[in-house]
Amino acid sequence: MRKYPLVIWSPSEISAVLAACGTTRTGRRNAALVAMLAGTALRCSEALALELADVDLSRGVVQVRCGKNSKHRTVGIGESALAHLRAWLGVRGIGPGLLFVTSRGAPILPSYVRSLLPRLASRAGYEKRLHAHALRRSLAYRMHRAQVPLATIQKCLGHSNVATTSVYIDDGGSAEVIDAMRAAEVA
Repeated sequence: MRKYPLVIWSPSEISAVLAACGTTRTGRRNAALVAMLAGTALRCSEALALELADVDLSRGVVQVRCGKNSKHRTVGIGESALAHLRAWLGVRGIGPGLLFVTSRGAPILPSYVRSLLPRLASRAGYEKRLHAHALRRSLAYRMHRAQVPLATIQKCLGHSNVATTSVYIDDGGSAEVIDAMRAAEVA
């Protein structure tokens, strides 16, 4: 199995990807999906399984009912993701059913997301790899850098084992190493 280096997407890079979605019906849906992935750290399968009833816009929370290993959890949604979600719902309508659907009302397939994200990254001018898992890890990494307790990050990600969460936020120590070396610079 090929192992890729950890790729972290910054908020400004994610904003550029969101802008690359455009404002068509499909663009608004894709922006809402990308914002949901980037802002909630949901797995792709979890985001695609969301129903409108799982989202509480007034409280800014999502109920994950179809998590890995049938685990349920509640996660927060940031203002940016909420704004994109509201724009999508303005086009989609507020009828029951899956949150993310095609123009014909069919479910979005994971294969569509796998091909969509690299196209959006390229359209935004980035050559680094973009996939749903990178967005998930990026949020976990930023939470860690903001000194959010590891147990809280674990709950956000829906991990059973804190060791799994530790892997998500470990970049080989590069950020800490770089910061320490800059601080210790002599001349």
